[in-house]
Amino acid sequence: MARITPVGATADTPAPACVDAGGRICRAQELIESGRGVRFMLNTEHGPQSAFVICYAGGIYGYLNKCAHRSIELDWIPGEFFDIDGQFLICATHGARYHPATGACVSGPCAGQALVQLKLDLVDDEVRVACAVRPAMS
Repeated sequence: MARITPVGATADTPAPACVDAGGRICRAQELIESGRGVRFMLNTEHGPQSAFVICYAGGIYGYLNKCAHRSIELDWIPGEFFDIDGQFLICATHGARYHPATGACVSGPCAGQALVQLKLDLVDDEVRVACAVRPAMS
């Protein structure tokens, strides 16, 4: 029987429960260029919120997992955020496309808006949330 590994984990690393400021999300080497992202729960002043990190153009970026048009999660399968070409993050519900490095909506019903970007740190190959996150609720 195949071992199922939760999103945000590897066979060697358990998925984080709920991450606080300074908390570890994953190892940088677990992120694949324009590939599957790592989902996690993030503690905010509004309570736990779904978030994710991805690798794009050699950089690591993190966002709340919430479409700027409607407060719904982006991924069509847990951890799958990129379009088929690996160029844009895409909302599975209505097709809004976001630039992976900035979170800016480049097409769709929320053009001109953006995802809530997280500040990240890379410490000894570990991706961490850099500081407290206080996103506005929508």
